[in-house]
Amino acid sequence: MAISHNNIPNNIRTPLAFIEIDNTGAISGTPAPLHKVLMIGLSNENGKAPEGEVTRIHNPNSAIEAFGYGSMGHFMAQTFFDNNKEGNVYALPLKEVGTAAKGSIEIIGSATHGGTVALYVAGTRVQIVIPRGAPSAKMHELTASAINGALLPVTAEVVTNKVELTARWKGETGNETTLLVNYHGEPMPQGIEFKITAMSKGSGSPDVSDAIIALGQDWYQHIIMPFTDTVSLDALRDELMLRWGPMQQIDGMAYVAKSGTFGELSAFGLKRNDHVISCLGIYGSPTPSYQIAAAYGAVASKYIAIDPARPLQTLVLKSVVAPKTIDGFERNERNLLLHDGISTTTISNGNEVQLERAITMYRTNSFGANDPSYLDIMTPHTLSYYRYAVRTRIMLKYPRHKLADDDANISPGQAVVKPKTIKAELIALYGELEWQGLFENVDAFAESLIVERNENDRNRIDVLSQPDLVNQFMVYAETTQFVL
Repeated sequence: MAISHNNIPNNIRTPLAFIEIDNTGAISGTPAPLHKVLMIGLSNENGKAPEGEVTRIHNPNSAIEAFGYGSMGHFMAQTFFDNNKEGNVYALPLKEVGTAAKGSIEIIGSATHGGTVALYVAGTRVQIVIPRGAPSAKMHELTASAINGALLPVTAEVVTNKVELTARWKGETGNETTLLVNYHGEPMPQGIEFKITAMSKGSGSPDVSDAIIALGQDWYQHIIMPFTDTVSLDALRDELMLRWGPMQQIDGMAYVAKSGTFGELSAFGLKRNDHVISCLGIYGSPTPSYQIAAAYGAVASKYIAIDPARPLQTLVLKSVVAPKTIDGFERNERNLLLHDGISTTTISNGNEVQLERAITMYRTNSFGANDPSYLDIMTPHTLSYYRYAVRTRIMLKYPRHKLADDDANISPGQAVVKPKTIKAELIALYGELEWQGLFENVDAFAESLIVERNENDRNRIDVLSQPDLVNQFMVYAETTQFVL
């Protein structure tokens, strides 16, 4: 029989017509993958999602149910959905460990005139109405009440002659809660002064290595990581490197953020060399780094899903408060940070934080030589899409085929594939990807493509391909030689 049927037997004698439906040739092009985002964060006693287990969330309300109201995960999810409302997000709640950070506010003096104080807690504005002539005790009471009446990462209690603040969760991340008064230049009521003691002495980070086991074999293209300690990042990197490998092929990128001076960020970047992690560095923003990481991951996951090769420069990080002009990095500092593995931001004319260049933390090869092969995050994301497209094409079109040499005389109706068939399929696919603006030089790809049958395993085809990734327009340089 010349034609390969899937379900109609050769020995059937009963009449009349038997028609099977085969969908292997139904799909043209490459089906768009639904990108999955994993958000790692701390939960509290109100979170209903089991700790260390992945739970799907689709908006801030479902995040509250999963992580718990007022938890770190709640704040992260709120920032994420401010930037990407269509995200396909999964929560991985972790249990808090360590000690909670503490800080305080002491109000000195007496209000000679009434007014309003703008207190910024982790970048969120809290208005404290101060009555005329209010003594410090009353002002402390009003301040604590205003803080506890808002959704903030701290709780407040009046103790002696000050307001004591305690982080809502234990751990180092509580130290990042900024306490600022009249950050945008609001007037202070006459006769009073706010004395701030910054949040500190929070310690501890959860062990993410056990939680990583919960990922199983699910494919998460984007992972938002709130912890930047070496142990946590090493554990996540090791898992992501396994997922990047050919035997798993469920690769993903982790997004972290770190607040610090130029020296601190440079030192942090130079200690790492990971093409599966991208760190956004910033200094002076009142927004905690775990929320900045959520905003970064939200924007990256949204636009990478649309086009993995298109750069992210100028995209705004919503809900991230811009640093003051004096705290922003100069261009030469940002350029050096980009050589140290740290992604950078700029401030728009509308005082919004926007991405300048999103890079991985990969800097050198195994010999320590400078290696820009994985510099921009678009490179691993584009390669990931290429592998997905090839795998999808092969599995959809040749799910149950036999394998023969190119010169075998076999009926076209047989479910047989030959090396030359696979080669033509790969060239056609590459042409489609070039048309989509992901790759270039299809002729060079076709010329260098090697597809051959394995001599030791005759059931196997081996391929060597050299795709030419499209590049990103990052720099325009011109010398203008004018004539008078």
